[in-house]
Amino acid sequence: MENVFGHEGLSTTQILHHCCPSTMANEEGSLRLWTNPLGCNSHSEALASTGSGKKRSGALSSERTQYLEMHSAVIIIQAAYRGQQGRREVARWHQAATVIQSAFKMYKEKVKLQAMRLSAIIIQRYYRSCVLQRQERENFLRVRHSAVVLQAAFRGHCARSSITKMHRAATVIQANYKRYKLHSAFRRQLWAACVLQQRFRAQRRRNIEELSQRAKLSIYRSVYIPTLTYGHELWVATERMRLRIQTAEISVLRRVAGLSLRDRVRSSDIGE
Repeated sequence: MENVFGHEGLSTTQILHHCCPSTMANEEGSLRLWTNPLGCNSHSEALASTGSGKKRSGALSSERTQYLEMHSAVIIIQAAYRGQQGRREVARWHQAATVIQSAFKMYKEKVKLQAMRLSAIIIQRYYRSCVLQRQERENFLRVRHSAVVLQAAFRGHCARSSITKMHRAATVIQANYKRYKLHSAFRRQLWAACVLQQRFRAQRRRNIEELSQRAKLSIYRSVYIPTLTYGHELWVATERMRLRIQTAEISVLRRVAGLSLRDRVRSSDIGE
């Protein structure tokens, strides 16, 4: 028993000796008395002990008092010991409760930490998924914009190519049409010139033939007309014929020039 009355490493008997040494001495004597109440081995000793009976009764009363004191001391010691044991038990309970509370708090903190870790993992996954989704959307929009730009460029190129082809075709058609018109006008002019030349030549032949006929007739009729008169008439007739031919040529050329001018105006209107 430790730290009951401030003594360490002492037994109960040593504590009683320390508290009441007289009581312990009387207790030892009473114990010897109660162990051998007669205390003698012979008849003479018994008689001697009978003579001292009164002394013994007084001693017994004092011993009883000492016994009661010892009993109360033992009760106090037991109470102190039980109190110490109770305090130790309470201390153990408190320590166990503290350990349980600390373990429970540690468990709660561990659960809280696991929950926080799980929440952090979930948040990180959600954030990464959001970031990945945003990156994928940005990549998709970038690719879509590039595709739209390429499509627009390709369609513009196709449209420009088709417009260029259409312009070339229109230019070729206009050139062919203008060439056809010019060729037609040239052919008409050539035909008109040929006709004019044919008519002019025919008219000239007719005039020459007529003049020759007239000259022959005049020669045959007027053999006696003077040469000057005949020459003068011949010159006058020749001049008149030349003037007629020039007038006819001028009229034909004017007609041909008017036709070619009208054809050119029409072709320019069609080309516009």
